Amino acid sequence: MLRQLFMSRPQQAAIITHLQTCFPQEGCGFLAGTCVEGIGQVSVVYPMVNVLASPTAYAMEPAAMVKTLLEIERLGFTLLAIYHSHPYSAAVPSAQDVTLANYPEAAYLIISLLDGTRPQSKAYLIREQQVQPIPLNIL
Repeated sequence: MLRQLFMSRPQQAAIITHLQTCFPQEGCGFLAGTCVEGIGQVSVVYPMVNVLASPTAYAMEPAAMVKTLLEIERLGFTLLAIYHSHPYSAAVPSAQDVTLANYPEAAYLIISLLDGTRPQSKAYLIREQQVQPIPLNIL
């Protein structure tokens, strides 16, 4: 079980840049890498398209999701996290985020763009409607 998540500053910057280009809509994507004894290390960032084009919800196109998940598997990586932005709210899972958390083995990384000059990132495990924060380490 994933207990904490590590990523590089350039990876974090790439995620934030992607999400800022989606603003004022929510942006989303996958993070893949390795997980050893609950420590996840991001290797690849996969920006995805929010087909809902909504400021309060996101969904990825199913065929694009499958293609990306197959690539993650082909590369020998694990799906570590699903990320998305909250353009107008804090980096805390919404009721909808909790309800739609369909990947209990992955973390959910939420980036708040509420303060445009200082995006805030937080990671959570969401299992069976229960939310647990986990450490997010940016190196």
